[in-house]
Amino acid sequence: MLSLCFSFRQRQRRNRRKFRNPLGAVLGVLVYAVVNILCKMQTVAFVEVALSSGRGRKNTPLGRTEVCNKNDSGRASEMYSSTSSTEQAIAKSNAPRRLTTDNGNIKSERNNYNDNGKKYERSPKEMNNRQRRRNQHHTTSGTRSSECQRITKELDAIRSPPGIKDWITDTIWQHQQNSTLQSPSPWAGWNVHEQVSFVKYLRQRNAYASIVPFLSGLDPNPSDREMDKDNSLRPGKSSRTQNHLVKVYTTALFALSACTDSGQQDWNHGLDTKPMVLEILDQMDRNHIPATTLTYVAIFKNLQGRPADVAQMIRFLEQRERNLAPKAKNPGKLWDAEVYHAAIYACRSHSNRFRRTSRSSDNGYGSRNESMNPNFDNKDWQTAIALMQQMQSKGVSPTSQTYLAVLEVFGQHPSKMAVMKSIIQQWKNSKAAGVCNNEEDDRIWATALNACAVAGDYCQALKFIEEMMSEGCAPNLRHCTALLKAISGAKGYPQDQLAMTALNAMMGNETAALETQDGDNGKDYRVLLPCTDLDIVALNTVLSIVVKAGNFEDAMVLFNRIKRGKFRNAAGGMITPDRITYHNLLAGSSDPETAKRIVKEMRLSRRNRNGAIPPTSVTYAHAISTCQRAKTPDLSTVNQLMKWASEDGVKHTVFMYASAIWTAQRCGDLSRCLELYEEMERTGCRANSVVMNGILTALCDRGANASALNAFHLMKDRGFQVSPIALKRLVFLTIQSKKNQLTEKEKEATLSAILDRLDPQERTVKISSPVFEALICIHASRGDIDQALSVADKINGTFDAACLRAILLAYSTGPKSLWSDAVELLHTTIIEESPAPGKVDQIALSHTLTTCSRANEFEESLSLLSLYGIPVNELPDGFPHLSIVALNALIAACGRCGRPDLSIFVLNEISSRYGLRPDSRSYRSAMIACNKAQHAEKARNSNNSQETTNDEMDGEYALQWWECSLALYRRMTEEGLKPDVQTHSSIISSCEAAGEWQRALWVLQSIIDKSADEPDDATPSLNVYCWNAALSACEKGGAWVEALDLYERMLESPFQPNVVTINSMMEALDKADQKELAQSIYDEGLELGILHPWKETTDKDGTPIMALDLHNFSESMARAAVRKTMDNWLDEKDETGGGLSGDFVIITGKGKHSASHPVLQRVTKQVFREEYGIEAAVDKSNSGRLVISTGDLLELYSGKSWR
Repeated sequence: MLSLCFSFRQRQRRNRRKFRNPLGAVLGVLVYAVVNILCKMQTVAFVEVALSSGRGRKNTPLGRTEVCNKNDSGRASEMYSSTSSTEQAIAKSNAPRRLTTDNGNIKSERNNYNDNGKKYERSPKEMNNRQRRRNQHHTTSGTRSSECQRITKELDAIRSPPGIKDWITDTIWQHQQNSTLQSPSPWAGWNVHEQVSFVKYLRQRNAYASIVPFLSGLDPNPSDREMDKDNSLRPGKSSRTQNHLVKVYTTALFALSACTDSGQQDWNHGLDTKPMVLEILDQMDRNHIPATTLTYVAIFKNLQGRPADVAQMIRFLEQRERNLAPKAKNPGKLWDAEVYHAAIYACRSHSNRFRRTSRSSDNGYGSRNESMNPNFDNKDWQTAIALMQQMQSKGVSPTSQTYLAVLEVFGQHPSKMAVMKSIIQQWKNSKAAGVCNNEEDDRIWATALNACAVAGDYCQALKFIEEMMSEGCAPNLRHCTALLKAISGAKGYPQDQLAMTALNAMMGNETAALETQDGDNGKDYRVLLPCTDLDIVALNTVLSIVVKAGNFEDAMVLFNRIKRGKFRNAAGGMITPDRITYHNLLAGSSDPETAKRIVKEMRLSRRNRNGAIPPTSVTYAHAISTCQRAKTPDLSTVNQLMKWASEDGVKHTVFMYASAIWTAQRCGDLSRCLELYEEMERTGCRANSVVMNGILTALCDRGANASALNAFHLMKDRGFQVSPIALKRLVFLTIQSKKNQLTEKEKEATLSAILDRLDPQERTVKISSPVFEALICIHASRGDIDQALSVADKINGTFDAACLRAILLAYSTGPKSLWSDAVELLHTTIIEESPAPGKVDQIALSHTLTTCSRANEFEESLSLLSLYGIPVNELPDGFPHLSIVALNALIAACGRCGRPDLSIFVLNEISSRYGLRPDSRSYRSAMIACNKAQHAEKARNSNNSQETTNDEMDGEYALQWWECSLALYRRMTEEGLKPDVQTHSSIISSCEAAGEWQRALWVLQSIIDKSADEPDDATPSLNVYCWNAALSACEKGGAWVEALDLYERMLESPFQPNVVTINSMMEALDKADQKELAQSIYDEGLELGILHPWKETTDKDGTPIMALDLHNFSESMARAAVRKTMDNWLDEKDETGGGLSGDFVIITGKGKHSASHPVLQRVTKQVFREEYGIEAAVDKSNSGRLVISTGDLLELYSGKSWR
């Protein structure tokens, strides 16, 4: 006892500052006394491992204790409660003195029974041997301790963990080279306490990679490895050595598990402990060291966050036990509940308290193994369920800790709420059956509520609270805080009202009840929370909810109540605001003056000796961010806040600079942005991507194209990622810059250079969509579909709406044969934000309709329209609708394919179904379709052919399409749309095809009357085609008088006749047998230079001649041309036929475009034969020519028969 007190006094002097609380000192004495007693029983290794490797607060020395504040309603008592599972595992070890647990406390009792259940009594010889070994241990402990201290001091001089590993490896090699030494290493002869202490020393130095080499030097002496014939270990010294070594190996495994904790040195990042664990197990197998339950617990602690490795390790350990079954004393008894608890806990992901910044992540060490990331393997909850089932199959009943471990795994998967509810129901059934106790009720319900908080499922959280209260477990502050967090993430609920109601209920207001309705069964829930203790965390949660709801005034009221001390904690003390309270207010403030006032209040709080909350860099960052996101950014307040921070000695952080630069950018002050950036570089504050994006955006807003590109390349040189906003501004500056007008090739080159600098993870539509869209549109404008598709192939991931529109636009301007590729792309691309069926973007659908319509695939267009088209009134606000251009293209495609009925159907659907207003092009396309159908009907009537390929279609084509044209014309004018020239000509042409010359003249006259009231610079509504259509209508109707009148009016109008005009007039006069008038019209056409019948050609010998070309002449024009030529020739000749140079050649054509035989040849021969008595012969060298020989002409002239 003297040595005990002396050692305690030394420890007390070293830790005097730690024991300010007398109660803590007393507890420290008791704990230290218990530890020294356990050291006498040679079980100190187990206790130290349990206390240093448990799930409580890490690195707590054995001789120290902490007085926990129990005012947190159970939180302090839970700080070390999770280590009871490890202590229970220690109690089950096969030591001479057995450790047992009683309500979480450790006590020692002598094991008086052997493995067969019989009472065990030691012989006098065994008692003497035991005392002799104890005396020998105390005799040699001093020498070995000095050796351990010497090595420890030598390693203290080595700074890096890799250097420690090299020193251990070299020491083992040098020790083995010395043949005089029997041990494999200097530390092989240490006692178990020294070896365990050295393992802990390596852990404190973060030399985890040195643990395995250290253990390789602990092989037992050859004398301690004597084996019987059956290869079983002898009792005595060898068994005792193995009992000591298993403690060392177990301690090493627990030490390795600390490597997976966050916050270690950079050389331990990426260090995988799984191969090291397997190496330790191999050493234990080689040295025939049996594992204990605590060994398995330590193994699974090294597999934290790796469910696949956990399942693999279980199979490996089971196979290992089967291989060692003949040698093991208690095969299969190591798998108790604590081992399964450790395995299930290992399925959880790492709880990273310290998040690595982007700067520290680029240090070359990389991130942790991907298999340790829970997002990499999403089967952790499945593995946990499988482990619990395997546990039951082996006869181990799940306890409350088992269900708690499984629920903590499910707490990371809020989407698996249904499975979690099933686990909770199983736990409740187990409690009802008496299998589980009530020790973990509080933590189980807290875990379930925390899962609801992560998922934002307020309804389920309230249901859990109701079930919890029905089970007799009263909610405490921890549960209510989780409920408040669930309210914070709830959608569709008045969050601020619910939070204030919950706060009033926690304060004891019995009328403040929370209500909700279950959407599954429609059941109403009404829960009154019990009166619980409050703390500043709960109040901050409520304050953040009110701020998040946008109710800043109520947040200020709650803040003032906190300041005035209206809330009390469990001890009756006044709850005062902390720094988080002020930060919550700043986060919800949108007024720069309010933010400035809050910061000023925090500065003035330094006058108070107690409760001073001076502003920090985070405070100033929040305040400057308020100035940035204000409706009117306040740069002057930002400058004042930056000045205050300098006066307060607060170092300007990159977050403060980033918010200040973005505020200056919003204010359009580029010079201030550059000043802040230069100040950052001068003070050594390294800029991040937010700062550089702010500079880039400010340069783009100013129109500095060259400087913006330089800033972009500087960002990429430093490895920063460009934000979508900055990249969009840069692309807009490149394409539509008014200061620097770039050609299309320069734009393409600039955008291609930007795309090449983007990293693979940046080549997604979420970041780089403007670049891809602009490049694809440039190629689409040139019709280069191949280049557009090559740019689209560089997109990583799926397309967004903008990129899909650009690609389909390229298809609409490319070859018509690619319409099927466009349809396939539309079908296979999903736009998540689109409300259309199949998640199809309406603009993309419009481009696809245009592509199919260009290829005359109107049926495919109609199918796409019926599948994905959405009326405008059914679209949410802000979503694009179908393009009227695409619908017009579909109307035109139906008309070109001979389906005017579908053209009119789509025209009517534009307004009735899709809620759009047809434009002039819509009506024009429909009228052109009707005109074409009417001409087709005329052609069928003229050929006396009524055969159709579709009987139903024949009935539709029997309609009077000219009447549809007139109806559409009236409807168009009533809607205030102005018809264009093509529309007018189509209407008149349809009337002409139907023989309705009166309608045609009426339409023409109405057009002339309307155009008379238009200004002189207005777009003309008539052209020569309208006049020709009206003349053709009169010709078809036999109204030669009206045609002649119309012709005279046309000569007086700005529109001059053409060949078609002369042809129509002569046809009308010729049908009326008005030859003289027809001939006069022909003569007038020659005088006006409209007709040019003579053509220079060659005869059969190749001699140049002039021939009368009757190509494209009608019958009447051909007759008039022959008469005019013959009369002129005969009038100019004398009796000798002077001036005749050769044969008279007439080009009539071969009649390829005639229905039966050449028409013009027949008419021409008839004129020569009947009027001049000459037989025109067909040229033998060219069947499309008629030849009148010179002799026939002279004979005609000499005979004067023409007179």
